[in-house]
Amino acid sequence: MNETTTRSANRTRGFTLIEILVVITIIGLLLGLVAVAVSRQGQMGRITDCKARIAQVGLLIESYADRTGDYPPSRLTLIGVTDANDLNQGVEALVAALLASDYGGQRPNESWLINNDEDTSQQVKLANGSRALLEMSDPWDNPLVYIVFGDYERESLYRLGYDGEFEEEVVTGARNPLTGAYHQFDKYQLLSAGPDGYLGTDDDIANYEIEIEED
Repeated sequence: MNETTTRSANRTRGFTLIEILVVITIIGLLLGLVAVAVSRQGQMGRITDCKARIAQVGLLIESYADRTGDYPPSRLTLIGVTDANDLNQGVEALVAALLASDYGGQRPNESWLINNDEDTSQQVKLANGSRALLEMSDPWDNPLVYIVFGDYERESLYRLGYDGEFEEEVVTGARNPLTGAYHQFDKYQLLSAGPDGYLGTDDDIANYEIEIEED
């Protein structure tokens, strides 16, 4: 092999290495784009799941009302619980009513149940014998907010957050900004903080149409 042929071969090998590096870089970028797309698709699946879950919880609430003549309360004191903390009371009262040993109706899906604030009460005994004050969660493991129409003006406290960072948020019934009337004015409100874990943002999900007020 002469000198000219050797130089040509070296140039060819060098160009091939550059091509490989470029291809690796492109593959890395494509994998990053795929990961983002999969993440977004997964998030959309959770959003769809959340909407379906809220609808199913609504059916449980309506079934309870048909059996008992009233909606489940959104205050623990109304079911005789006075030794609980102030966190997540609305949805805790809902779960306690649906899981009460003397209630014969349909009960919530156990995979939805969490104990976000790890509280118990000696004044509640669920059908399974537990004394935990449980919440029904959204797909991001935050408690759903539940408020009966008679409690819309009352402030309630919920522990919500994202990625292990939690805050206590004060919640009242949501109003229609156009009319000023409460959404579901004679029923109840069910609300999820959505993917970001915080209320009042544009990813909240509810059993009513959410309008985010612009500053």
